Amino acid sequence: MPTDSRRKRGRPRGKPDKHVGRTRGRVLAFLDRGRTIREIAAALGLTRPAVHQQLRRAGRDARRRFEAARVADVRATAKRFRVAWNASATTAEAAATLGLSEEYTVSRARELRAAGPKPKRLPPRKHPAPAGAAVERLRRRGRTPAAIAARGVATAPYAYWVARRRRAPTRRA
Repeated sequence: MPTDSRRKRGRPRGKPDKHVGRTRGRVLAFLDRGRTIREIAAALGLTRPAVHQQLRRAGRDARRRFEAARVADVRATAKRFRVAWNASATTAEAAATLGLSEEYTVSRARELRAAGPKPKRLPPRKHPAPAGAAVERLRRRGRTPAAIAARGVATAPYAYWVARRRRAPTRRA
């Protein structure tokens, strides 16, 4: 059997490289035309793993091509973010332009600052007033931290923290 003798000589199993079967030839032709793995599989009636196997046996790596496209897409998205961020006066305006939450927008800007060309600094955003006063008022009325959390005023850990802080003795000089 030719495959056994090829294997003994250190060559890969399967048909010699110069002979490409009909399926592999069609898969390669589709790939050369820029089709995705999913499109090739649908057109030839194969599964995606079968398409990947045909490409591996032909010595082609489709992942590199798609990885390069993904990297280009990430760079384009970062550029779009920077343009929108630098054109905005506030973080809220930037978030609205990009269709993202304000928290995620600030986080993304922080990531981009660490990665490369820095987006401009925007004024700090205004945080909502802490619920400490409301928690203290409810604690004075005898509500437990769990009951305060159930009302939606604050989370239970925050209510416990406020209660502990109130009980802590203050040092007077």
